Amino acid sequence: VPTVCNSTAWTCTNTIGSYTCSCVGQYHLNATTGLCQLDTDECLTPGSCDSVTSSCNNSIGSYSCSCRKGYQQSASSDKLCVDMNECGLSLDNCHKRTTACRNNNGSFSCVCKPGYTPNATDTRSCKDIDECQAGHTCNSNVSSCQNTAGSYTCPCQNGYVSNPANNFTCTDVNECSR
Repeated sequence: VPTVCNSTAWTCTNTIGSYTCSCVGQYHLNATTGLCQLDTDECLTPGSCDSVTSSCNNSIGSYSCSCRKGYQQSASSDKLCVDMNECGLSLDNCHKRTTACRNNNGSFSCVCKPGYTPNATDTRSCKDIDECQAGHTCNSNVSSCQNTAGSYTCPCQNGYVSNPANNFTCTDVNECSR
């Protein structure tokens, strides 16, 4: 066995007119020294991968960072994971009519639009608030309350018209001036 391959880190392979040395087991070839050395687990080195956004995967002679759910590989470094904007990428499952998507670090949440309240059984949708039951501003002497999706209206009784500046109030019609 040639002395160059004579160690437990090497294996010698005969070739026609020569030989090659290869590293074995947990040893890898150090490109700088040309020698076989034991693999260093880079994942044990603090800061090799951000433990919040990724997990570290050791391999012989190297390592890689795998992004956790809600994160994606940074364009600037394959060792860095950045927040994925699920809302901007349309990866959310929020009910568009009743909620708005809010991006959070590593995730998203569905936020109720005005006139809606959280649905206890489904966090991606909201249910309509019945403003007619929950305290409205309609004047019951001249109008009634009518619930609508996300809002309400105050239809005026006969002899009154809806105020154009505020659809929740009614103004008396002067029938004599007609």
